[in-house]
Amino acid sequence: MKKLVYILLMFVMIFLACNPNEDIYDDLDEKNAEYEGLIENYVLTAADYSTASGVAKKDAVSVGDLDSTYAKLIKSMEAFNSYYSAEDYVGSVLAKNFGEYGNGSRAYVTYNYVAELPEDLAVYSDATIFELEAEEYENVDELVAIAGYLYPNFNPDFYIADVLTDAITGAVANDIYCIKYKYSDVNPVIAITSSFEEGFTTGLGKFDSTSVTGSKGWYASSYGSDFFAKMSGYQQVNDDWLISNPIVLGNDANIVFNFTHAIKYLNYHWEQLTVAISTDYNGSDIAGATWDVIDWGDVIDTTGATIGTDYTFYSSGDIDISAYANNTIYIGFKYISDLDNAPTWEIKDVTVTPIEPVYAVSYGKTPITKSDFYEYDGSDWSKVEGVYCLNEADYEAMGDPGIDNMFSSDILPQDYLPKFLDAKYPEAGSGVEKTIVYQYDSDIEEEITIATTYEYGENGWESDYDYIQVTTNQFVHNGEEWLFDPTISRELSSADYQIIVDYVKNEYGDEFLDSYKTADYIYGTSAYYSEFNIANYDEEKFGGGDNDWQNAVKEALGEVLLPILYPDAQLQVNGVNMYYRPVFLIYDSGTMTNYAIKFQVTKAGPEPEFTFDEDYGFQEVK
Repeated sequence: MKKLVYILLMFVMIFLACNPNEDIYDDLDEKNAEYEGLIENYVLTAADYSTASGVAKKDAVSVGDLDSTYAKLIKSMEAFNSYYSAEDYVGSVLAKNFGEYGNGSRAYVTYNYVAELPEDLAVYSDATIFELEAEEYENVDELVAIAGYLYPNFNPDFYIADVLTDAITGAVANDIYCIKYKYSDVNPVIAITSSFEEGFTTGLGKFDSTSVTGSKGWYASSYGSDFFAKMSGYQQVNDDWLISNPIVLGNDANIVFNFTHAIKYLNYHWEQLTVAISTDYNGSDIAGATWDVIDWGDVIDTTGATIGTDYTFYSSGDIDISAYANNTIYIGFKYISDLDNAPTWEIKDVTVTPIEPVYAVSYGKTPITKSDFYEYDGSDWSKVEGVYCLNEADYEAMGDPGIDNMFSSDILPQDYLPKFLDAKYPEAGSGVEKTIVYQYDSDIEEEITIATTYEYGENGWESDYDYIQVTTNQFVHNGEEWLFDPTISRELSSADYQIIVDYVKNEYGDEFLDSYKTADYIYGTSAYYSEFNIANYDEEKFGGGDNDWQNAVKEALGEVLLPILYPDAQLQVNGVNMYYRPVFLIYDSGTMTNYAIKFQVTKAGPEPEFTFDEDYGFQEVK
């Protein structure tokens, strides 16, 4: 399954609208009998990948299993994979398209394949995920636990490593974990409420009105500067409750309940007004709950005035409800009226102090989930530097990737990441590297995690890992079928030419080098220009004829370079003769031409010998 992760990465590489194989097909139309031939520079088309996919599906163990999935991907991705390789399935394409070609025929085929994720990047895509939960936030600080996320006052870089030491068990040295946590780059405002208060200034607030009998009910009202909850059942039979939201009490020794009220038209019917507390009320079933009637104070205020005769507000005084500590309570004001008496009850400024602290978190900015990578050294955790994991804010800033917070075959990472890196690291200089970890929609399974390293150079940010790579390999016909030819093609680099120059220095001396020691006068190589300059080879050694420079090139490559580069070269691979095909540049009086030649391994390493393929000769490479 691990391989599938990387195979599902990209559905890319659109070739030119013109058909690069047109000349090949035109030539084939002229052939009727089977013959030995050479197919040069054949580029697989969408139809070819479909052909290969069909053959691979037939080879799959059963439809719908992992084998079948890999086989289908050849068509959908237009690329081979490590499960169904080009070496095994290009032959089916050639057999279908070039049936006239027979024993000894060769084909150079260009195709796409899915590159494996390098091990140094796979450690991030395969990292064990650990997400900080409430316990970890609490271990940072009480305020962090209340907020439920980290923020600038509690910088993740300063706290996460210590948290992981206690939180993660079973890690071994060099383990890398992906740590997910919530973070906001703006500090929150945390308000702590240690008392229950309701003044009815904006409606009934933390209370609800429930009518058991009658059409009347509690409602919010005001008079002058007074705001209150009011109930009057004038000339009606009513049974109405004003019940608080749940109030959580802590383990406090002195808990006080207080309210202010005004009563008129009571006529000493105190039985019509009740204050009660319940610990088992479920929010709807009043009759099914247990209600403890509270002694809510004298009916005579301290001035001697009688409560119940006018709209003067009086305090209930402090009512001790400490007996309800460590409980969740509901406070109910019960009102009853009948046809004989209907008082008016107005209640305001209800308080319970103290209560279990209630924390209100006001986001300065809504937190997002971020990810960082931490490595364990056997005793401590440390953050892995130079690795950045994209978060939802990053995807959103890039535009289309923010639709689902990931990349996909339609939203390619290479189209967005360089600009993102420019914005995030504006001061980056040449040689700066950043490993970027992101999510990718596989289209078949859930999203997958991918890592890639970008380096800042002359052309800006460039990745050293391409998900879909293009290569050209040779296939040969053995008289029965097309087989992969393990010929290794190598386009010579400046370093390769320098190997030849250094060989000349060691074998012939400095006098056969230029003053910069980057060019020689035996084979005519130049590491600076990455070429063979036929004006500089040794004509006395190799001859001065028009094409004798080829002798210098053959010796330089077959007797000098290839033995150094491939000391363990083998005679055959999978029963097929092993060839090496260097591609190089020739400079001739202002004209530059790319050529390719081939060498067969005629003696295996550790001291291999390479023999020039006369049949292949010197072929110009466009």
